Amino acid sequence: MIKIKNIVWLFIKEHWAVLSIVLTSIIAFIPVNHFVSQYYYSDSAYSSIGATYQTYLNHDYYTYFTAMFVHTSWAHLLTNMAMLLFAGLVVDRYFSNVVFWYYYIVTNILSIGISSLFYRNDVLAGASGGIFAIMVFAIWIVFAIALDEGNLKSIWVWFYISIGVVLLISGFQPGQNLAIGTHLVGIILGAITVAYSILEAKFSK
Repeated sequence: MIKIKNIVWLFIKEHWAVLSIVLTSIIAFIPVNHFVSQYYYSDSAYSSIGATYQTYLNHDYYTYFTAMFVHTSWAHLLTNMAMLLFAGLVVDRYFSNVVFWYYYIVTNILSIGISSLFYRNDVLAGASGGIFAIMVFAIWIVFAIALDEGNLKSIWVWFYISIGVVLLISGFQPGQNLAIGTHLVGIILGAITVAYSILEAKFSK
């Protein structure tokens, strides 16, 4: 029993950034869910905490931050958090926990802020942009470690990469109420992170 508690405590200690983001997002969703009884993109109540083009015009830049903790439904929240756990538990081994939180916030603010300039009539909500950036970086980390260890034939490596790619592609399916621009910006930010990590590793030798 004590051993199990130690394992759980060690897991929480190593991954507190990812776990605290999940907990914060769930706690934030509960009052939002009551605040907006039924979700519509034109809902003025939802617009006050999600990000819109009007955010840019009115200089209400705080919504670029609040929007990442706003989700349209339990399904939206749980999907995002499952993706965050899938990718975040890999990436937070590369970043420190504090840096992981910072990366999550910055990539979400950038993806939401940039996308809001192009979505003139929609409310942007959720953390997909930052999660997509983390997903791209997670796929690269798994591949890079396998390459470095000569383990590219591992079925688990390609299983993880395949699932990650499928999840990224799912964010660009037509006919869904998705801010595809936010996902695209997230992928670009993830690619920039990959490029930076490659250059950092090259010049640190």
